[in-house]
Amino acid sequence: MSDQRWKKVGELFDQALALDPGQLDAFLDEHCGDDQALRSEVVALLESEAQIESGSFLEPENVLSSTAAALQPGDPLIGVRLGVYEVRKRIGQGGMGNVYLATRVEDFKQRVAIKVLKRGMDTEDILRKFRMEIRVVAALGQHANIARLLDAGTTDDGLPYFVMEYVEGMQIDQYCDKNRLSIDERLDLAGQVANVVHFAHQHTVIHRDLKPSNVLIDVRGRPKLIDFGIAKITSPELGEETINPTRTGYRALTPEYASPEQLRGEPLTTATDVYSLGVLLFELLTGRRPTDGRGTDTERQAAAAELREPPQPSSVVLSPTETASSGTPKTRPAEEVAAQRQTTPEQLRRQLRGDLDNIVSMALRGEPKRRYASAGQLAMDIKRYLAGEQTVARPLSRTERFWRVCRRNPVPASLLVGLLLAALFGLLYLSQLSRVLVERTALQSAAQQAEMLLHGHRYYTEVLDGIKTKAPVAAAELKPPATFTIELFEFLNQSKARSGTSARLLSEYPFKPRAGRPPLDDFELTALSAFETGGRKSYYEFRDFDGTPALRYGIAMRMEQSCCDCHNTHPDSTKTDWRPGDVRGILEVIRPLEDDVERTRAGLLEAFGWMGLVLGGVFALVALLLRRH
Repeated sequence: MSDQRWKKVGELFDQALALDPGQLDAFLDEHCGDDQALRSEVVALLESEAQIESGSFLEPENVLSSTAAALQPGDPLIGVRLGVYEVRKRIGQGGMGNVYLATRVEDFKQRVAIKVLKRGMDTEDILRKFRMEIRVVAALGQHANIARLLDAGTTDDGLPYFVMEYVEGMQIDQYCDKNRLSIDERLDLAGQVANVVHFAHQHTVIHRDLKPSNVLIDVRGRPKLIDFGIAKITSPELGEETINPTRTGYRALTPEYASPEQLRGEPLTTATDVYSLGVLLFELLTGRRPTDGRGTDTERQAAAAELREPPQPSSVVLSPTETASSGTPKTRPAEEVAAQRQTTPEQLRRQLRGDLDNIVSMALRGEPKRRYASAGQLAMDIKRYLAGEQTVARPLSRTERFWRVCRRNPVPASLLVGLLLAALFGLLYLSQLSRVLVERTALQSAAQQAEMLLHGHRYYTEVLDGIKTKAPVAAAELKPPATFTIELFEFLNQSKARSGTSARLLSEYPFKPRAGRPPLDDFELTALSAFETGGRKSYYEFRDFDGTPALRYGIAMRMEQSCCDCHNTHPDSTKTDWRPGDVRGILEVIRPLEDDVERTRAGLLEAFGWMGLVLGGVFALVALLLRRH
């Protein structure tokens, strides 16, 4: 800027400071005329002066903007004709292009918005991106809620531009707050936006930069979706993706509204727009973003970020809002936020709790596949809520929450799983050990009892044989050896510890008076076969007996010479060719295991009780650490 022009700007600035705000427009019209660049410089200085007086001039973003405005030369495009349009003023700027308000000067009057690529940004990638944006706007402009493409061309110095429908309105969050829209009214607008995004997805376009400033509400109260500058094309019919990040190193996005996978630079699907819609919906309902005060963007890029559950809208409305929707740090009381929604903080919390919490949380889930399958599904769920119908969104189950916590905290979770596995293997080992102990104890006891009975049987037989030799009449009055043996066992087994245990003498060749007894069962036949052919002294099995688990222990009853003499000559004997050593039968002890199992089980339960107390304490400690983490 020349010294003469700068002097003129300073003079107009000094004169404007002395005027009332209502006189300013007329003053600028009179002294600036059609020189829009001069007018812009004076207005920029006046805005800087206002910031100084309000005390906000030293805020970093205002220092940068004020310095830029003071040093920026007049925009050369203001007042220039681009085709049939004359540029009036600059109304917006981004990293790669400026947006101007222009007027059609031929045939009929029409206000339009013209986006022109910045000088110096005309690299191969950026030019391809700019042309892609033109194609996207042309493809989607048939929708009433998307700004229409009107024209495109190139400036005299070779910069591409395109002309769009000018949307006169406010960004959606400011519109909702200024008009104090209720929750239902905000939901209705959000549902319309979701339907517009779904329309774009159906035409293979992913917006990738959904945020309040890209959703304008026009004078009729209709949302308009704008700025497809970083949109991704998924159809080869429209062309390749707008920017190749690996070639340019540039990744355009707005971190506060970007999905975790977008922050990590992963391949994107329509699910990333669903996430951004969730952030937008969260902000419209609560006056804040779900990421406010919840860590840096670097932390949200971490692989574990997708496992973290976002806060529910109802959980944040009672605390002051620390960040305004424009991003300028500001504290707004919960009462002010609720009043802008025509309610109180407590009523707002109750209204958000339940279905609205579930709807927003489902849209904001970290894993793309667990969000709404499409923006249209989100719009339908909002519609169901407004109609009082059942919504699709459901909160995560306790199992899913626990699994997320474990995946997000692998070290404590591994410790917990290790303890649980140790307890499980300990339980299995103790159960196996208890079975072995029960069987071993029962087998030892049954073997001792059988040997005792066998010795008693032999001793009684020898005594009876001696009495028969010396006093046959007296011997006839005595009990036979088998009866004596069984009665002896019953007498010895009267103690409670051995209750239920029984013994019997069995033979394939019983005396004729006993021939009516039931035939030998499979255990008894197997035992006799083992005694006769295998030369075994004893045989046992753990098996059910009369419907209860039991040990059946059999010991071989072998013939001695005196027994052979008796059996071979006795009139009731069914076999008369016995020889010493032949297996006459089996002495069987049947020991039920229920009492042993109960005693062992009681001991195990006591041990497990103590183990449970220890593991419960460890589990509570780990859970506390996970919660604090």
